[in-house]
Amino acid sequence: MLNARPNGRFSWNYKFFDGDVLVASARKRGFILRSYDVKIGKSRYVLAPGSWFTRKFELLKGSKVIGRIQPEGFLNRRAEILLPTDMPLQIQAYLTWLVVIVWRRQRRSN
Repeated sequence: MLNARPNGRFSWNYKFFDGDVLVASARKRGFILRSYDVKIGKSRYVLAPGSWFTRKFELLKGSKVIGRIQPEGFLNRRAEILLPTDMPLQIQAYLTWLVVIVWRRQRRSN
């Protein structure tokens, strides 16, 4: 079973478990920012918006964009997920889940 758990009751920082083994964690970079510092094993990434005016998110390793998650169109909820093919499917699902949470919060606040 896969689990995503917040670090605390009021935390927006998450850890991702496969059984009881920590697989990945994400920490929100700031109160207002929509980006996350992501740790997958020993590797570190940033999941951040492509710009302030888009719902597209990019996965960065250092300063290089290695993937993205974006809406398929302007007014629908379908998403195009383009992440590295060597990244485990569970990790891709976790990153997509984080982005969907951000999209949902944005929609509720508008």
